[in-house]
Amino acid sequence: MQEKNKRKKVTISLYDKDIAALEAGFALVPDGYGETVIDGGNHAQFGSYGQQKGDGEATIPAAEQWQITADAILETVNSY
Repeated sequence: MQEKNKRKKVTISLYDKDIAALEAGFALVPDGYGETVIDGGNHAQFGSYGQQKGDGEATIPAAEQWQITADAILETVNSY
């Protein structure tokens, strides 16, 4: 029988503070997960694919949202 992978699994959640729809999903993430709230960001700017149905208007530039996202991912990865 092959030994299971013993590496720690990492979960990080990045989202805009006004997205209430994600609350139900938080029950599924493990304790100690990383969370970054991007105040002023929106869903469309994560992938630069234009306004999405139900998206609020972003109040920060896309480049700023991308930098916050990249910084949070790097901080999480570098902590392991």
